[in-house]
Parts: sequence; C-alpha cells; structure tokens
Amino acid sequence: LAALGILSLLLIHPERERDDQPWIDRYARIFWVAILPAVAMLLLAIWQRIDQYGITERRYFLTVLAVWLAATAVFHAVTRSREIKGIPLSLGLVCAVTFFGPWSAYSVAEASQVGRLERLLESNGALADGRVRGGPTEMSAEDWQQTSDVLRYLFEHHGAAAIDPWFDGRLATIDTIADGTGPSPGYDASRRATLLMSHLAIESVGAPFESSGVTYYDAEDSTDALPVAGYDYVIPNAARGSMSHVVVPDSLTVHIAYGDLAIEVRLNDGSVAHLPLGPLLDRGRRGATRVDGANLAFPRDSLTLEGDADGVEMRLYLDHLNVYRDADSTAIQSADGTLLLRMPREQPF
Repeated sequence: LAALGILSLLLIHPERERDDQPWIDRYARIFWVAILPAVAMLLLAIWQRIDQYGITERRYFLTVLAVWLAATAVFHAVTRSREIKGIPLSLGLVCAVTFFGPWSAYSVAEASQVGRLERLLESNGALADGRVRGGPTEMSAEDWQQTSDVLRYLFEHHGAAAIDPWFDGRLATIDTIADGTGPSPGYDASRRATLLMSHLAIESVGAPFESSGVTYYDAEDSTDALPVAGYDYVIPNAARGSMSHVVVPDSLTVHIAYGDLAIEVRLNDGSVAHLPLGPLLDRGRRGATRVDGANLAFPRDSLTLEGDADGVEMRLYLDHLNVYRDADSTAIQSADGTLLLRMPREQPF
C-alpha cells in the first residue's frame, strides 16, 4: 500500500502545481496521515517476530524500511511539504548505510542468531563460559526445535565460524559434512544441524514443538529396494486414500482409507486394521536428517507401520505423508507407500 501510494505521488507530482488540480494536494495530505496507523501496526508486528525469534536479514530490511516509512510519513504529514526529491534520496542513503559494516543486515542477523543460540544452550546447561560441555542435555520440545532452527539457519546463511570458538576451534572435525566452517545449501545445512545436535547429545523432552499447518514426512531412501521376505503380496502405490486393491479375485479385496490418526486397511467389507500414526507424529522433527521448513525426511524404518486383521499381517512402508495440524485437530491430507500382506497359514480367502 505504501509503495503504490508513494509511487502515485511521485508520478502525479508535475500536476500538483496546477491550480485546476487541488485534489492532488488533498490526496497527498490525507495519504501520509492515513498510512501512519498501518505503519505502527507493521512496526509492532515486526517487533513481535524479532522478540520471539531474533533478527534475520529479511526482518532487518523490513524493520529499516518500516522505520524509514514512518519517518517519511510523519515528516510529510507535519510539514505538508511538496518536496519529493527527499524520498528517493533518503531511501538510497538508508540502503547505502545498511549495506556495509557491523551494522549491515548480514552482520546484525548473524550476531542476533548466535546470541539467541547462546542463550538457548546456556539456559539448558549445554554451554558454560563460552564452551560447550559434554554429556547429554535434555531440552523442552520448544527449546529443542528453536535450537535446531537456529543451527540450520546459521549453517545455511552464515556458516559456523561464529560458534567455532565454543568448540575450541575444532568444530570442523565434528562437522564433517561441510568443507570447513562456511555456509552450505539447505539440504546439507539441515544435516549439519542434526549432526551437531547429535554430537552434543541434545534430546527433546515432551511433545514436539510443531506449528499449525501442513507437515510433510518423506522417506529419505524411498527409491531403495524393499525387503519383502515372508510376505505373500505387495501392493505398490498404496495408502493414497479411499482406494481398493484386488488381492485374490472374488475372495479378498483391500480397501485403504484415512481414519483418526491412523491409516485404515479394511478386508472386503469386514474387519479393519488400524495402522496408527501417533508415534510417528509425536516424533516430530527428532531424527529427521533433512528439515526444510515443514519438510521432514526420515529413514524408511521410521516411516513403517504395522498391523493385522483376520490373521492377515500387514506392513506399510510410507514414502510420503502430509499431515495438517491446527489448535483443535490433526488430519491426514495425503499419503503414499507400499503395503505388504502376509496371509494366514490356513487361508480363509
């Protein structure tokens, strides 16, 4: 809104001097006053995010632009100035000042996130006097999640040089995924964060800290061959929901649907096997080797569900699982995988 409003003022400025266009002056005065409440709300929203999760480059630039916008709006609302050269000049000056030096977005964001990580580790006893300590560390699920998020951010955007002194300069010997202490792409950054937390023996206590929205669980080895010894039938591309698969013609049909925190496998129109998802969902991000926002990747063994019905034993290897959570409920949005069936010795089908 501010960008469009300011752009319109700049474009119609030549017409502002004409006596037959008084509405332009009125529009300019009203615009600068009207935008002040929105700017105040923007500043409050940014501050709340920074207070919770520290400064990142994006939050830094958004804060600087919000402050610049507030100052520009107050100046023009109070003075009713028609001067427009100050708008691009002041904006250019702000960009130049915040681009270099210790006050730049890059430096401030790194210092903020390193400080946040330091507070998290110190409050949980994993860091003391600027050195990491040995031994297992138990964290609340929320602190565990925030520690993982900060490490992943640092490894992806800044590298590990700032926290290397905590390890007496030996972090590169622990963080063997990276080449030195520089930044890495998102996938490797997630692996580095998981590796470092494992080295520090940081464990989560209690329910995992997950935000509302869709979480994607993927098998990191979904293209590898599956062990099928001891099973009689394989149903590929199963678990897609509301699908029927003929196993034994005129005798056994398997119908797959989504239930309450379970994948349900119904035999013909009779008994149902409930393959519970509760333990998987409770695991949250723990054990994930790749974490990218809401995308979690686990070894296939961690995404394996088992159950039985009428003597038919079942094992479901999940490749993908999308789960939606909000404050009141959890629901399966989609899933895919391979279902194995072991028939009873005396086959009733």
